[in-house]
Amino acid sequence: MTGCTIFDSNRGIGILSRDGGAMRRLLFSNLTFACHHAPPCHWGKADPLHISVRSRDPAITPGIVEQVQFSNVTGVAEGAIKPACGRTGLDTRCGHQPAADAADRGTGCSGTL
Repeated sequence: MTGCTIFDSNRGIGILSRDGGAMRRLLFSNLTFACHHAPPCHWGKADPLHISVRSRDPAITPGIVEQVQFSNVTGVAEGAIKPACGRTGLDTRCGHQPAADAADRGTGCSGTL
């Protein structure tokens, strides 16, 4: 995906693997986002980038997410950039170029994507 603006959203880009399969070689570039907290009944916590590999059902192994790259991503968010994995399956070595500074206004944490 390239050249996308996401605004007034409770979550920007969400990649979720729950029921098997593989997501590979994903490229997101030239993105602008503005993510804000929404009422608790909505998915997301104002996170601009969320990647999750977790079981929906203990009997079903989640798939894999790997080779994800973010390039030229800018914006503001009240949430954090979240790679989350319940088991092996998420390659947390996501690429980034150039890096975008991220500030989590909800917890005071900051970092670089």
